[in-house]
Amino acid sequence: MISFQEALRLCTTNVPAATVEQVGLREAPRRVLAVSVRADSDFPPFDRVLMDGFAMRSVDVSRGWTRFRVIGEAAPGVPSSTPVGPGEAVRVATGAPLPPGTDTVVMLEHTRRLADVEFCLELAPPPGANVARQGAEHRAGEVLVEAGTVLTPLHLAVLVAAGCERIFVYRRPLLGVITTGSELVGVDQPREDYQVRDTNSIMLTRLLLELGLDPPFVATSGDDVARLCEAIERAKRCDILVLTGGVSVGHVDLVPTALEACGFEKVFHRVAIRPGKPTLLARNGQHLAFGLPGNPVSAAVGYFLFVRPTILRWVGVQDTGSLTVTAFLSEAVRQEKGRQGFHPGKLSAAETQLTVRPLPFSGSADLASFSSADCLIVLPQDVEELPCRVPVDVLPLTRGVANGIFSF
Repeated sequence: MISFQEALRLCTTNVPAATVEQVGLREAPRRVLAVSVRADSDFPPFDRVLMDGFAMRSVDVSRGWTRFRVIGEAAPGVPSSTPVGPGEAVRVATGAPLPPGTDTVVMLEHTRRLADVEFCLELAPPPGANVARQGAEHRAGEVLVEAGTVLTPLHLAVLVAAGCERIFVYRRPLLGVITTGSELVGVDQPREDYQVRDTNSIMLTRLLLELGLDPPFVATSGDDVARLCEAIERAKRCDILVLTGGVSVGHVDLVPTALEACGFEKVFHRVAIRPGKPTLLARNGQHLAFGLPGNPVSAAVGYFLFVRPTILRWVGVQDTGSLTVTAFLSEAVRQEKGRQGFHPGKLSAAETQLTVRPLPFSGSADLASFSSADCLIVLPQDVEELPCRVPVDVLPLTRGVANGIFSF
């Protein structure tokens, strides 16, 4: 049995070297950028007006002139080419190119109309007022979006402004989910007293989809090595295969045997954690297979502790060690010593710090209580009780709870 830290290290170090593919911007959200994007030109690409008003020469203002004659107009996409001389101005709209010969803009509300083509200043603008100079935001060749960035719709706007139609991103893995157990039945099937409904398929499928991955291959197998091997073979295109159930030491725990028969080699089996001790990782060339306990809570914990960080590393996120945050316990929490514990909790922001409330939890069969959690409280293996108000590491389970990594 190995420690949680060692198991996590083995998960991420067994991820094959990342591969890159080119995609259009419509396919880019939640992908990880593989090659930094640079500006193809200055931005703004011209001196741009920032306010509705009148463009004029600041030298005229500095000489005390207050009355100006309007000689033209400019709007976005409709520049004025008329040179502006002393005492003259051009009516401009926000976003218009700054007319030639002018260097400042007075806001419309700081003027008073005198005639159809004349106005006077009521508040004189300083030189350069209400003008964004060419290249003020960035210069041609500057990096706009760094490699390793998880792309959002806001990034797409930047990429369009840079003239990008296609970008290089890290390839996402193909996923497979196989739930095992002769006792499993679908939610649409009649259930005998000795059977249970297959909750892991829908749970794991939706968790994978939340990461922006393509819909996974999904299958169910009874406790039979031949049938299990057949399901694994049907999933052989999958880069990462997640199996639930059949990973402990009973006579019907056949996943390790089936994986070995299908060419997988064990990386580790059994981790000093609670819940999720029987967790398994195996590898066959460039393909990885996780064996998670069949208990839904243990399967969920195994996914968050091991499967999700592995997927994030696969798609180009290097700092998977920063998935935890620090919070302060709102009440004491207890556990049995001997294995590192992961207790369900609820995060909240209190003034300038995060607090976490341990949820009532009766163990790995308590799916209803676990479903209310938005984080896991990390409990050191040599501690029986952590008192109220001490800082603890917590692993957020949902997007947006603590940091940007969950914007996938």
